[in-house]
Order: sequence, then structure tokens, then C-alpha cells
Amino acid sequence: MLKKILATLATFALVAAPAFVGAQTLSSDPEDPFGLAPGQNLYGSSDQDLRVTIVNIINVFMGLLGTVAVVIILYGGFKWMTAGGESKGTEQAKKLIINGIIGLVIILSSYAIARFVLVSLLRGTGGSGSELYQ
Repeated sequence: MLKKILATLATFALVAAPAFVGAQTLSSDPEDPFGLAPGQNLYGSSDQDLRVTIVNIINVFMGLLGTVAVVIILYGGFKWMTAGGESKGTEQAKKLIINGIIGLVIILSSYAIARFVLVSLLRGTGGSGSELYQ
């Protein structure tokens, strides 16, 4: 059951992630809200900084991983509630919840490290760092 849920989430991530990343780079012109004016590519103008695109990809990826970790925690809680006091079921549920929390901590830590590195790189090349997170 858990493998099926994770497979569904992975498929969703592979299918939906490009759409989320593309949605963040569309044109902001009110006359052309989809960024599909003649002469433009599907994802808006091509003058966006590569670092901003990398940050968008990292944000989407970390968000999806965080969602998977929360689903694992919820699944562990569901198993605990349906264990009916059975010690084997509650032990499995505890392991799922603990592993989900550990995964969430790792995901949040890696997001913080990635943000620090990218902002530091931008500041080192003459930027302010605020361009990445508008």
C-alpha cells in the first residue's frame, strides 16, 4: 500500500513539476497572462536568470519531498489508529512516524543549506540575493 502511494506521488511529481516550474516563469503582462504572445516561448521570456530557475526547481522539488514526508507521517498515524491495540501494528506505525519526521527534518535542512548556498553565490557575483526569492 505504501509503495503504491509513493509510486503515485512520484508519478505526480514527474508529470506536474515541469508545469509548476513553468507556471512560475510565465509572463506577467496582464494582456497576455499565459505568456503565449507571438514570438515568446511557452515558458515566458528567456531573459530570466539561470539561478532563479534553479531556485524554482529546488523549491518545487523540496515541496514535493515535504509532501511525501507528511503523507508518510499521516499513513503512520492511520496505521496506529487502525492497529486495534496490536503491538506489532503500533510498532510499525511508530517506525513510520519517526522515519517521516526524520525525513522532514532532512528535507528542511537541505532546503536551508541550498538557499544559503545559492544566496551566497549570488551575493558573491554582485547581486543582493533578494532576486532569488521574490
